[in-house]
Amino acid sequence: MQVSANKIIQKMRNDVFRHIEELPMQYFVNRPAGKIVARVTNDTEAIKELYVKVLKTFVNGFIYMTGIFIALFLLNTTLASICLVLVPPLLFVWMKLYKKYASNYNEVILTTNTDINRSINESIQGMPIIQAFRRTKKTQDEFEVLNNRQFTYQKKLIVFNALTSFNLVNAIRGHCICSIYLVFRLCFLIW
Repeated sequence: MQVSANKIIQKMRNDVFRHIEELPMQYFVNRPAGKIVARVTNDTEAIKELYVKVLKTFVNGFIYMTGIFIALFLLNTTLASICLVLVPPLLFVWMKLYKKYASNYNEVILTTNTDINRSINESIQGMPIIQAFRRTKKTQDEFEVLNNRQFTYQKKLIVFNALTSFNLVNAIRGHCICSIYLVFRLCFLIW
């Protein structure tokens, strides 16, 4: 799957590069080079992640769920039927909630990453001007704001992923363990 994803991304980057070469000059006047480069690299890497991680997880999850339902039907058809009715809507709601919150974080992370790449590119290309006008401190401060924003939202996404654990069973288990730990901890403090 990794090899296929790399071939797809290689072809996609070649196609995007050919398309960029055919764009009118006006397109480049309004956009910094760093922003264009970041769009191409970040978006193609995101698609590569889709092929490598998401599809692999989806296929593994589908096979795993199919095996569970087969085992359930062999053991108890009534329980399997109830699960077959309840699990798909529950998974659908879970995926919608995850998508709603994770997409907000991912959007900020991607735009901030683009801004960071743009800032680095412009700073490197314009370093003589930045130094001549003594704007190194201001440029560093602007970059630090972007970098801190990226760090903050990456951390929020990591915490969100840790709380949801990418799947419902692990999330419920994790929340139950934390709740039990909290109850015992509070009981210990009271006594």
